[in-house]
Amino acid sequence: MQLLSGWKEIADHLHLNVRTAQRWEKLGLPVRRPYESTCSPVIADSEELDQWATRKQTGAGKHILETSRGLMEQLSKLQSAQRRTSRQTRRLLSQIAVAQSTQRQLVRSLRASCQQSIQPARRPGM
Repeated sequence: MQLLSGWKEIADHLHLNVRTAQRWEKLGLPVRRPYESTCSPVIADSEELDQWATRKQTGAGKHILETSRGLMEQLSKLQSAQRRTSRQTRRLLSQIAVAQSTQRQLVRSLRASCQQSIQPARRPGM
């Protein structure tokens, strides 16, 4: 829920001009006035506006439906990409673990080899 304050915010939310939004108030657009005067400022709940516009099948309602469908498609694609990325990350982490293990074995082998070459060679018979 987002609280919209003033005709400009309400009209922008519905993708209308201000005058059209004001006319729609007479058709039942769910806006509230803190004071009872018709000249007082207006506030509205974005979810209520969306529901009203969808029920009335206005151009704004159609825009909301199209936008929500587009967003759902984008969400689905992003979820698929996230699953793919998670699989790739697990695979890479596994490869890193194997590489680290191999590296540790090579370091141990290298140390052992170096220690053998450093030890003085024993002469037979001494």
